[in-house]
Amino acid sequence: MKTIFTLLFFVLFISQCYCAIELLDFDGELKGEYSTIQEAVNAISEAGDQVVIPGGHYYEVVDVSNKDFGTEDKPIIIKAKDSETVIIDGAYQPLTESGNGLWENSDVFGSGYYMADFSEKECPSSYYAYATFSPPDQRLLWTYGSEENMEEFFAGQGVYYDSTTEHVHIKLKDDEDPNDVELYINCKWTLQISNCHHLTVSDIDVRNGRRALIISKSLNTKIDSCDIWGYLNGISVRYDSTNYTTISNNLVVQNRDPDWWWSDVKSIYPKTMESSAISISAGIHNTIANNEVKGWFNGIIAYNPTETNNYYLKIYQNTIHDIYDDALEPELYCKNVEIYNNIVYDSFVAISIAPCEGPMYVYRNILISDKKIIYNKEDNKTGNPYTVKLNSAQDYTPTKIYFYHNTVFSDGAAYSGATEDYKNFDHQWYNNIFYSTGKIQTTLMYRSGLKSDGIDWNGNLYYIDVEPGTVNYFKYFNSYTDDTRYYSLEEALAGNGKGTGWEVDGISGEDPLFTDLEASPIQDFTLQKKSPAIDAAVEVPYIFPDISKKCGDKFDIGAYEYTGNNDCEDDDDDTIAGSFSLQSHCFVFISYIIFFLFF
Repeated sequence: MKTIFTLLFFVLFISQCYCAIELLDFDGELKGEYSTIQEAVNAISEAGDQVVIPGGHYYEVVDVSNKDFGTEDKPIIIKAKDSETVIIDGAYQPLTESGNGLWENSDVFGSGYYMADFSEKECPSSYYAYATFSPPDQRLLWTYGSEENMEEFFAGQGVYYDSTTEHVHIKLKDDEDPNDVELYINCKWTLQISNCHHLTVSDIDVRNGRRALIISKSLNTKIDSCDIWGYLNGISVRYDSTNYTTISNNLVVQNRDPDWWWSDVKSIYPKTMESSAISISAGIHNTIANNEVKGWFNGIIAYNPTETNNYYLKIYQNTIHDIYDDALEPELYCKNVEIYNNIVYDSFVAISIAPCEGPMYVYRNILISDKKIIYNKEDNKTGNPYTVKLNSAQDYTPTKIYFYHNTVFSDGAAYSGATEDYKNFDHQWYNNIFYSTGKIQTTLMYRSGLKSDGIDWNGNLYYIDVEPGTVNYFKYFNSYTDDTRYYSLEEALAGNGKGTGWEVDGISGEDPLFTDLEASPIQDFTLQKKSPAIDAAVEVPYIFPDISKKCGDKFDIGAYEYTGNNDCEDDDDDTIAGSFSLQSHCFVFISYIIFFLFF
């Protein structure tokens, strides 16, 4: 009995302690200990300072601002201690606990609705509240942007924030009582970095923010090896002076309801659910690399609505999947952009150039669109996937697009160009494989653009895996008005393509012989030994960047080089290919006590 009481004493004692957040100097010497992350961040005073956070679940909204004294040799660092699990959570903590009793029945919108006071979050009046259920699922609820939308309840279970009363309203499936579940609700960001120089955040989970992590007006920021769970954005890079940002090795996740209508997301105002995993709206020399993005409406978006700067952007070696709209979306004023060596699958649209002024270099990517979306369930209408989409808008048109050595794979259309109203100009499409399974029997390539507008096509391989003559390869070929269907490249070149000089070295109707189209979750798009794509590429202009090494007399068509002959060039470049919840430190200490008492 004495042992049990002693154990209980130690457990109760430890449960009241906290494990300090440390502020270290550049040499690792302790400068101070703090009970919250924000207190430690506020105490950062010189280059090389390090905020080291022990494992735990921290319900805080953290603002890292005006730390503009970090240097290349002595960056400011915010990181987890000893790679322990650190969660910074922007959600309102009282509502995360099942049985909290804070939700009250409300008759504002009808039966089954509840409301809770949300004034402590101090939400700006123009903001909305977003919510997820408890981990590990963290399924997103719909955010209703107006009283009318909440009352209509068209998307099912969701939340609405009334800025006048500062209450959050909620209605769950089957009128479930929200007091019985764990809910994570927030209206703000979770971690904000503003006006900082040479700052690194690593090995931290950032969760449940309207925008989980925001970077603005900062130089040389690095976000590395973090898990990001967000609502409207996972990571948002904003304002023109945000330069030399690196977003790398992160997992950026959202868990959307697959039954939501695409048309509701795009057309219901206010638009609250058109989310993006990583959004970068301005700056120069920014990099997005080696991230995994999954479950979002849009994947990685690069845009700038004004002619300022979004230049020298690199997006490479990311894996993007389970996307309900555009996986990659460079648009508007994006110049000198490189998008390469990315893998996209389980997407509605793999890449949407929508539009982009360029120059833009898109190369060595695996781009797959094989996700049907529910466009409008009421009319039983679905949206068929297509892989490469060129959009235009008033005052904008896609120009200087250089698209080469990609493998483009679709269940339906592989390419859809811009319309006559907003034509394409100065594009070069070389050495790509455009492949359709034919499961959705539609044209492989729509609207090629015009030779007279500086469009060029050569060295591409086109293939539809159906009986020849059953599905057409081209429509609106070198024309915006003639919708003649061509069932082979030869037909197209003898028709509207005559005299263009296009596809002198192009191939159609020949199976590229991928290694394994049954592999899961992504097919193996390396080439078999007898593939017609091997040594069949045309030379691209020397100014086009590339990261692959040649493995034969010439490059191969598509993203991957066949390496079976082992005669590849040497190449040094890249190959393709709040409050605090107690966790690990205190729990480890408790385990030592238990071991000591019983053994």
